[in-house]
Amino acid sequence: LPIVRKPQAASARRDVQVLRERPQAIDCERWFHQELIGGDGSVCKMYCVADQAFLVEELPTDASAPDSTRGRRQALPMDPRLAEAGLPVGLLTGLEVYGLDFVGAPDDRVLIDVNPFPSFRCVPRAADALWDYLEIHS
Repeated sequence: LPIVRKPQAASARRDVQVLRERPQAIDCERWFHQELIGGDGSVCKMYCVADQAFLVEELPTDASAPDSTRGRRQALPMDPRLAEAGLPVGLLTGLEVYGLDFVGAPDDRVLIDVNPFPSFRCVPRAADALWDYLEIHS
């Protein structure tokens, strides 16, 4: 403990709960449970299109901040360690377009989520990469 619990169909941070006490029962059909990984609250989001990868950092949400700065994202240069960890996910899952979430300290990030239908929000050049991919594979 603590552990993180989120619905199997979670699509936003608001769906995630941190449990500091052991739950009475664990319903694996409805909930996904995992160890709470420490860090600063930011999430590195890797977006992959075939063998291309893009990295964006989503800064922690501050509920008191103005809407324009809440949950801000910024493009980052690709971290070779994250690329090495993330690109094989496509081969392992059969996905060619996907997103990955990494959390933890910048020098020790942990993969916590695979998204088969990512948003590519705030990802420079992603639209071009996706378009090129669709032209080749259509």
